[in-house]
Amino acid sequence: MKSLRWILVVAIVSCSHLLFAQQKTVDSAQTSAIKNLERRIEEQEEFKKRVSEEVSDQFKGELSKWLLIIGGVVTVLGYFGIKEFDKYLTRGIEKKIDMLTSERFKEQFETLSARLDRLYQLFTLRLNLDEVRRNAEDNEKPKYPKIEETMALVDEAMHLGDDILAAYIIDRLVPFHFSQSQYESLDKIWMKYNERIKFSDSTCANIAIAYMGLYIENTVPRNKELCLLACDRANEIVFDYGIPMAVRLIIYMIDYERSYVESEKEMEKTNAIKLLRRISSGTLNVMAYETYNYIDISKDKRYSKKYVELLYQLAPDEMKALKAKFDAHIKATGITPTAPDGTANAVNVEEVVSAITKGQKPTLAQLDVLLDSLLNLPDKTQMQAAIRNMAQLLYVNWHYDELYHLWKKNRPELNNDFQISNYFSAAFIGKYLKTKDKIFKQETLDATARSLAVLPDAGVPMAIRIALEAIDFKRISGKKIKEDAIAKAKLIAAEINKSAAKETSQEAFGYIEDLAITYPDEKLVEVIWKMIPDEMEEMKKLAAV
Repeated sequence: MKSLRWILVVAIVSCSHLLFAQQKTVDSAQTSAIKNLERRIEEQEEFKKRVSEEVSDQFKGELSKWLLIIGGVVTVLGYFGIKEFDKYLTRGIEKKIDMLTSERFKEQFETLSARLDRLYQLFTLRLNLDEVRRNAEDNEKPKYPKIEETMALVDEAMHLGDDILAAYIIDRLVPFHFSQSQYESLDKIWMKYNERIKFSDSTCANIAIAYMGLYIENTVPRNKELCLLACDRANEIVFDYGIPMAVRLIIYMIDYERSYVESEKEMEKTNAIKLLRRISSGTLNVMAYETYNYIDISKDKRYSKKYVELLYQLAPDEMKALKAKFDAHIKATGITPTAPDGTANAVNVEEVVSAITKGQKPTLAQLDVLLDSLLNLPDKTQMQAAIRNMAQLLYVNWHYDELYHLWKKNRPELNNDFQISNYFSAAFIGKYLKTKDKIFKQETLDATARSLAVLPDAGVPMAIRIALEAIDFKRISGKKIKEDAIAKAKLIAAEINKSAAKETSQEAFGYIEDLAITYPDEKLVEVIWKMIPDEMEEMKKLAAV
């Protein structure tokens, strides 16, 4: 009996040693897997944490369950002293280890690895894009991208299955090629990508101008056809966009000037007059303003000057009517105000306004001059409309630093205006995303508070606050912080959904959906739906009513 007990003790010790050795093997496999994956994404801590959690959970869950079962078997078999004990135990553990490293697990691991590889490649691609833009925007030594570099970035985004990012790359880099008059490069971009990628209205307009330039240089009909196609695309996106209209007018004048057949010349003249009348007869002065503004800019350019002069000769009355619409828009918006003495304002103010309208970034000193000029307007209604228009131009052109400069002035004409406060808060959340600086989170909260003080059930400011919580939820790993972000988002969404005004949910839901376009890489819409799915479903229903 005593010898049997010794045999059992030896067996249990031996099998326990084998058990822990096998456990160590599994733990070693787990650690190796995690470390290998961590090394591949060591630049990104959030990726590292995600891998560790997902892979470790799969290993540990399976391992804990089977170690418990095997431990029970050890005790039972040890108690009864069954022979061949170590063989049964070894086979059982080896079988489970084989299961853990089976094809099923490998597939799960490889799927996770591939997904993280794609995320990492997209992140790296965005960093490369930002570097290209910084080099091109360097005031001292600008280094503009080559067309091969631009297309390589677009191709990589498309290869990774992200056509939205591909479109974003095109929108951000086309202006650099356009500013260098690289019209052949823009032709390559249009021909390769226009069927698959949805270009923005401004990109279509730039490409239309490029084809117009190519058509001026030679008489190839293809360039004219592609120019008009790009104009059509731009106006399909924004129907009252004036620049494509102006380009079309110049195309008519090119054909008029080149033709030797009187009937053809008359047809081009008629087309131009009809289009001018249609633009001037519309109720939206902004189309007339953009059309005339581009024609006015083109009159000083060597390649288009004679065609603008021809347009004035052939349609003097229509151009006069267009100029009247242009002036009406200026007066309504206060873009070029009248100085207190009644004389025209300084030319530098007009130049600043013209630059902002074209999407160019003003210096802070120029912005101060413009603001002071607008604040001196005697008509306060006109003044407020003009300041609002200035803030809108800065916002739509992504001039967030300039908006922050205005915000810090703490002028009531700026900070107490509902619409301008919305521009401020939408800009500051963009700054928070880019810089991760908490000061911009607080500025966003302050700006939305100003908007809600004017209109308590406004949907956009509340939706911006939900987006703020989504940023923190996505960025910060602490469980308590994530729970707090969800709780705050739920409260805000509940406030939106219980509002008596149906516009509240419509505005809020619309802003949240637009985040997919404004910040496609951040995936904020997906994060918000993940945080508050029930509230978002309710908001979607209310917005559809």
